[in-house]
Amino acid sequence: MTKRPIHHLTSIRDLTREQRFQIYQRADDFRANPGPYSSHLAGKKVLLAFWDPSSRTEDSTWHAARDCGAIIKSI
Repeated sequence: MTKRPIHHLTSIRDLTREQRFQIYQRADDFRANPGPYSSHLAGKKVLLAFWDPSSRTEDSTWHAARDCGAIIKSI
């Protein structure tokens, strides 16, 4: 199976089973050891756009991006 880089993700169907598994593995690693990930998005701009009200989802996404060093813009 050829690895496809993920540039735009609009649906879980855009990912292979292997890619989904890798995301879950990385999430587990991030939870257990967040230090190495604290600068992955340093200097990068992240736009958060939510069409349906969900303060819990928006807050957790905002905190995750901030914890990785991103510059955050919400609309």
